[in-house]
Amino acid sequence: MKRFLTIIAAALTLIPATTSHAQTKAETRLYEKTTAKPSIKAYEKFLKKYPQSIYADRISFSRDSLIFSTIDKDSDLALEQYIEKYPSSAMRSAADSLISKLRISSISAEYATELSIKTLKENGITSDITAESASFRYHGDEYIASIVFGAEESGADTYSIFILKQSGEGWTVAGRIVKERNFLSDGLTVVSAVDDAVWTDVNGKRYLEFSYVNTGESGFRSGKEVEYVTNLIDLESGNLYSAIFYGKALTGMKIEGRTPDILAGGLILPEQTYLVDAMKNNERLVPIAEADALTDEAIGWWRSKNPRAETTAKTLSFGQIESNCGIVSRFKKESKENSQSYSAALFDIRGYTVICSLNKKTGKYSLVWAEPMAVDKNRDKLLNSIYFENDSTLCLYYYQGRKTFKIKVNLTSKAVSR
Repeated sequence: MKRFLTIIAAALTLIPATTSHAQTKAETRLYEKTTAKPSIKAYEKFLKKYPQSIYADRISFSRDSLIFSTIDKDSDLALEQYIEKYPSSAMRSAADSLISKLRISSISAEYATELSIKTLKENGITSDITAESASFRYHGDEYIASIVFGAEESGADTYSIFILKQSGEGWTVAGRIVKERNFLSDGLTVVSAVDDAVWTDVNGKRYLEFSYVNTGESGFRSGKEVEYVTNLIDLESGNLYSAIFYGKALTGMKIEGRTPDILAGGLILPEQTYLVDAMKNNERLVPIAEADALTDEAIGWWRSKNPRAETTAKTLSFGQIESNCGIVSRFKKESKENSQSYSAALFDIRGYTVICSLNKKTGKYSLVWAEPMAVDKNRDKLLNSIYFENDSTLCLYYYQGRKTFKIKVNLTSKAVSR
């Protein structure tokens, strides 16, 4: 089952438009009286009597500033309560900034990971633990959030976020959140953490930001399919936002690919925009050219439809390819073999040796053959050349060491003979 980024609908409150008006003498007198002897009670009295006053913004700011001055600035709990009571306060930004600073821990990511692994093992989580951790302070206490893959009771499609709390000289498990792993390909069964977990503010809320990769059993190997998943989670509500960049692994732990078009239409949440922008700025992720993406898709489709093409298949499925595919562009530049009805070219592209054909009557291009490029041309089988035996039968001529052999493909019937 494939899982994608969850969109949470937000309710919109319609606010009636206000109209300006000329202030009355009574209004001006009350304003002067209020500012002469300022107090929260006086400010509230003015705003209740003259909510549309031209002085309302000034009075509101003065009231908010006065209330804010009474708050304990060393307590994130007090600041939270202030924001909850006065969500539209002019001092909201200052309160958010102070909360962020108060929740910064002095524990490094490396030491947090060391502590979390030690604590989890002490609590019976002893299987292969891969963790990325980030520490934080909350209401004066030290915590560690640790993203764990491979923990007991977590299946291949889940991972856990453990919340550890400092207790005296040690740490205890204060909570656990289990989440389903996001993935696009069912064939990618291995999940592992990448990058450091960090704290991020998005639209006034604080999230734990972390990422992981989905790979096959062989792990992160150049040329193999891989998915990079970046995430934001609100530890208080458990709400999780994810986005996936999928493609092929490159050297240096980079990935060439693209992200699904999750921003196409509908309600766009700030968390979604943040994740996509983060991907665009991530040097690990290399955007793929459209022609190359279409090439990869065409080869992937052909390989999935013809898994025994090189061994025992009697017939093939050809994939028609569009003119903007990189395979077609290369076909036009390569030397070709021709019959009355067909033109065919053999070349290497994107790690595969392929044969592309053109039906001269219909003007349609087809992917006839695709196999991984030979690594060792002196040892591995090497598709060396092609030629037409008759109008529709294309011969594939192979070398393997000192041996040679042929595979014949009929471009009309799609039959294979050996």
